[in-house]
This record gives sequence, structure tokens and C-alpha cells, in this order.
Amino acid sequence: MATGVGARKRRTGRGMGRLPTMKEIADHLGVSRQLVSLVLRGVPGPSEESRQRILAAADELGYRPNASARLLRQNRTRLIGALFWMRNPFQVLVIERLFVRAAERGFGLVLGRRRPIGRPTWWLRN
Repeated sequence: MATGVGARKRRTGRGMGRLPTMKEIADHLGVSRQLVSLVLRGVPGPSEESRQRILAAADELGYRPNASARLLRQNRTRLIGALFWMRNPFQVLVIERLFVRAAERGFGLVLGRRRPIGRPTWWLRN
């Protein structure tokens, strides 16, 4: 069973279990992961028979899309990271505005606390 940060879980008759991946759906049906991906993303091309089999298996196995996995695979996390000194009231206001602006643009915000040595460091990643 998967554990730790990012582990995806689902309810089963036996309690909590891990959500299936596209590869597991593909292995279950004996098809390629690429075909499963095409069908689950709604891309035209796969036959209607393949589409129905894959969608039925995904439903049966409890598949749910994982936005984090998709962003990591695209090498884009859509996260903004910021280090700040917690004792500076002005930076608290900046952080509050960052949360709002990041959310408006579809980004998440990752914050870190730093000691007041040198200048504050801000960065944008992906």
C-alpha cells in the first residue's frame, strides 16, 4: 500500500487502498498505457470498443485523475515558492497578496520560513 505525501487512496471492501494508475488499468486490460491515457483524456482516435472497455475498467477499479502526477509528468508544478522572515509584518501582507494572485492564475504557493540573514529570497519555479 502506498504511503506518505501524495499517496492516493480509495475505499474498498477491505478498508483503505491505493487508487489505480493508468498503467495498472492498461495491465488489467492487456493494452498500452498510452491507449489508456488517450481514452481517459478524451483524445479522438481509439476505437469505440476500446474506449468503452477502458472507461468501464477505470470505473470498476476506482480510477481518479491525479492532477499532481499530470503536472509532474509535464515537468510543470504550477507552484510559486517564497521564503520569508515571519517577524516582518510587511512580508505577511505580501504573502497574503501572493496567495490571492497565485490562485487567480492557477498556481499554488509554497512557503518557507527563513532567518533574517541577508536579503529575502523569492523565486518562481515552473
